[in-house]
Amino acid sequence: MINFVIALYAEAKPVIDYLGLKKLQAWQPFPIYASERYHLIVSGVGRCNSAAATAWLASLTNSDHADSNDVWLNLGIAGHSVEPLGKMMCCHKITEQSTTKSWYPVQIKSSIESSDLLTVDQVTTTYTKHSLHDMEASGFYATALRFTTSELAQCLKVVSDNNQNSIENINKELVNRLISDNLPSITTAVDSLMELSFDSLPPDIHHLEQPIAEHWRFSVTQARQLQRLLHRYCVIVVDEASPLTTQLQSENFTQASQVLGFIKNKLDQHLVELS
Repeated sequence: MINFVIALYAEAKPVIDYLGLKKLQAWQPFPIYASERYHLIVSGVGRCNSAAATAWLASLTNSDHADSNDVWLNLGIAGHSVEPLGKMMCCHKITEQSTTKSWYPVQIKSSIESSDLLTVDQVTTTYTKHSLHDMEASGFYATALRFTTSELAQCLKVVSDNNQNSIENINKELVNRLISDNLPSITTAVDSLMELSFDSLPPDIHHLEQPIAEHWRFSVTQARQLQRLLHRYCVIVVDEASPLTTQLQSENFTQASQVLGFIKNKLDQHLVELS
């Protein structure tokens, strides 16, 4: 399943029309459009709305399981100091301006250029050098990671304003055109991510999970995080000379959080390739 989280209807409409999505008629706190393969939720502006909409869609579509391999995609417009209008970019680093927290989506080999992204709480015309600027990505990404792996949660942004084209010039028609012009690239990226999700169907992790869980004390939330990390580990990390459990025990960790951090760091060192 592919789940789109999009802030504005003007951004979502080209995708809805292109994919032939139908609006769910039952009452929902956010507008939701769906087909057999896709779900799209219109969150409204802001990181809190984006986080809430992501969580709601996950619960609605039963994506809130440790072994879920659904694709989550935050699509929308963003500002940039120098990149031209209409250029689509993916995000390899997402920073939340108000908290300075950062996330690092697994970088994917593709023809789409990547960029840092800064999520702000207020519309800005002062662009941080070399960064995209939006108002939703951090809320989306931090929440989506609860429901899928970091390879399958991605942000695609289309440049809508820059130092030569004011944010004041943005209107529904411009937004519609910017997204529409990028639909072929968007669908290619989505199809590649879907292929990756099929390739990364959750493997049997019992042989790894049991000795780790017996050696360190995990909270319910941490146990769920461990399962997700081990699913990723079995798919991404192969042919290591030393088993993961041996590596962990050699570190003499005393806390479950240290174990989770160690596994995550190993995964972040691996690059996922899309065709």
